[in-house]
Amino acid sequence: MSSTNSDGSYRINVCNGLLLYCHHYSYYSQKVVMALHEKGLSFEESMVDIIKGAQFEPWFLQINPRGEVPVLQDIGKIIPDSTRIIDYLEDNFSNGN
Repeated sequence: MSSTNSDGSYRINVCNGLLLYCHHYSYYSQKVVMALHEKGLSFEESMVDIIKGAQFEPWFLQINPRGEVPVLQDIGKIIPDSTRIIDYLEDNFSNGN
């Protein structure tokens, strides 16, 4: 999911599109997945095992210090929180409708 730099810090995944850090048991993740499908956007999923506490691992806390899913990565932008993600999708992928 992530790798480390030479100084020991974590490096987030680089994706040429939308990457959603989520868990299928999370209602908030489900809302974002539905919004992505509704807009017909292609995206990759990176499952964060919230059952085992993976959201508190250092690599994920670097992405979202609150340790919550979902988080959307759009090339270099990191957008946490389902409401903010849905607003971001609406603002940036609306096709003028």
